[in-house]
Amino acid sequence: MALASELTQYQNEEQFTDEFLIPLMRRLGFSVVMNYHGASEFGKDVVFGEVDRFGHVVYHGIQAKFVPSISLTAGADLVNDAKQAFATPFLHPHTGAEERISTFYAMNGGSISDQAKRHFFDSLRPAFGANVRLMDGKSLVGLNKIAIGTANRAELSILTAFWVELQRNRDILTRAEDRTRKGLKTGAYERFPGMLRVCAADAMLQKAVSKDLEFTREVDAYWSICRLTNSLSDAMLGSITQARLMEILESTLNAIVETLNLIALLVERTKAKMRELNWTAEAM
Repeated sequence: MALASELTQYQNEEQFTDEFLIPLMRRLGFSVVMNYHGASEFGKDVVFGEVDRFGHVVYHGIQAKFVPSISLTAGADLVNDAKQAFATPFLHPHTGAEERISTFYAMNGGSISDQAKRHFFDSLRPAFGANVRLMDGKSLVGLNKIAIGTANRAELSILTAFWVELQRNRDILTRAEDRTRKGLKTGAYERFPGMLRVCAADAMLQKAVSKDLEFTREVDAYWSICRLTNSLSDAMLGSITQARLMEILESTLNAIVETLNLIALLVERTKAKMRELNWTAEAM
């Protein structure tokens, strides 16, 4: 037997734990993930926690292995790890309080032999019931794909809303640009076709959807210039002098042109990110 092909990029157990298992736990939504590997772990390389439906914090422990196959002999070691993990509390790194795990997971990047599985469960189930689990590399890779897919769908939903917002604002600004240029010639103001929306941009920034810092800065700039453009539009509705009106019209035109240029950039960047998430944008 061998390591799952998707996991062969990792060089050892430590890298497998740090770069695959811990990110997977976070991807699955566990809010507390602590790495105790090599530090008086007492059968627990990783401890992760969640809040259950009753509002209680529940902790789980992982004993990580990164070998092609776990044999009966190695399975016996996992039994000892599990007993030690349940028997020995851990110190919470933030509160210093002693806590205990409720579930023990043995996770291996490779396979687990049938003899090892039977010995593991026969030895532990009488005392711990269903609170002991085994996961091999194939199962972990499958779980990771599901977790990534779920995260991608959430990200895609926000990106789609942002793309729609960009289209709407571009349409408003294109018409507003014509009206503003006309106003600069005639000295009269014709109000905007509508206010620019930034709800989707808000969601993008609040949820930190993209790890691309350049893209995030562009979204932030878009948010700011849209708010400025709306403010300039509102400023022309009040009682102002003709000179002030012309000044605001000039500033508004500059803001419109800058926003349209930024929208053109963000439309392409957003489409590219949606395609990265395997979304077929035929309507684009």
